Amino acid sequence: MADILVNLTSLATEMGRLVSEGYVLTVLAPNDEAMAKLATEQLSEPGSPEQIMYYHLIPEYQTEESMYNAVRRFGKVRYDTLRLPHKVTAQEADGSVKFGHGDTSAYLFDPDIYTDGRISVQGIDGVLFPPQEEEAAGPVTRAQPAKVVVKQRRGELFFFLSLLPFFFVGGVCFGGFLSQDEDDVCLIWLAKFIFVFFFFSFTSFLFFNYVARLVLVLG
Repeated sequence: MADILVNLTSLATEMGRLVSEGYVLTVLAPNDEAMAKLATEQLSEPGSPEQIMYYHLIPEYQTEESMYNAVRRFGKVRYDTLRLPHKVTAQEADGSVKFGHGDTSAYLFDPDIYTDGRISVQGIDGVLFPPQEEEAAGPVTRAQPAKVVVKQRRGELFFFLSLLPFFFVGGVCFGGFLSQDEDDVCLIWLAKFIFVFFFFSFTSFLFFNYVARLVLVLG
């Protein structure tokens, strides 16, 4: 790892500059056996060595004791890395601290290689890789839009049916009124009043009912 920091990247210089400016760093340093398992293609791609190393740099000052106490207390801890926005997960396992998950996990096996209050180097037995984007983000639960169910009310149906006889009688009487039969003038006028009253009541009910439904849907 030191060879990559110094010869393949400029991270050693950047780390020295950050520390000189007052920043603190914790380096999760894979051992030589773990670094030797990296495929040549993984290190030959432009920017790949930097991305691998950035994931092993935590912008905090952590020692073996502080990390172990954290995972003992909280069970699982996620540390920020310089490979934004990815985090590295730590948890207790077999009396030690385990980083990552699955096949890319690594144990803290060589603690406190170097600690001076500004930079901490912790030896691990594997190379860490961030999870895939969809795994890092986790499943996305989308709120389902509420369905607006318009129920037909029985009262409205009965109201419409109850008006039909009045419309029928009113129509007959109103038709008789047009005949100008003098013997039934009073009855015809009463029928006309009933017809007109229920006709406007019915149309007004339909109008305001439609407006109310429209407001509920748009609101």
